[in-house]
Amino acid sequence: MRFCAYFVSIDDTCDTIFPMGTSALTSVAVAQRLKTLVPSLRKGKAIETAVLHAEKMYGNRTLEPVSHMTLFEHAVRSAEFLAEFCHDESAIVACILQYALRIEGASLQELHHEFGKDVRDIVSRVHLLSHLYTADWRKSVEDLRTMLVSVSDDVRILLIALSDTC
Repeated sequence: MRFCAYFVSIDDTCDTIFPMGTSALTSVAVAQRLKTLVPSLRKGKAIETAVLHAEKMYGNRTLEPVSHMTLFEHAVRSAEFLAEFCHDESAIVACILQYALRIEGASLQELHHEFGKDVRDIVSRVHLLSHLYTADWRKSVEDLRTMLVSVSDDVRILLIALSDTC
């Protein structure tokens, strides 16, 4: 069994929807693809709103140190991966918006107003987890404790963090 990522083709026979670097990646196409993966998302408009918001907010910012992929491309790729095993709309929206707090001008209040408390809380916790990596192992124990407390009441946070690394 081969794994085919949304933007990265493993080999020539692996069909991808939008190969990396093409201009075919539009917010409408992304929302349609996610709704195809998770039929329960077809009812609401949260996915479309999140994708449009992310596309506007992230712009052409790149994901450091992987500079060949924009934040938007990476967030969509992570959301597609997450959608394959987690059909929760709030989790998928939060996955798309997971980099929002890294962007100047974006706030938790804005996320709460646009997408609700659930998405705001998930994005906030995922953002917290993104700051836990350290080379100092003594400090890592405290970071691990913080991570476990953060994840203990909502496994979606861990799923988003894991899908972000794929």
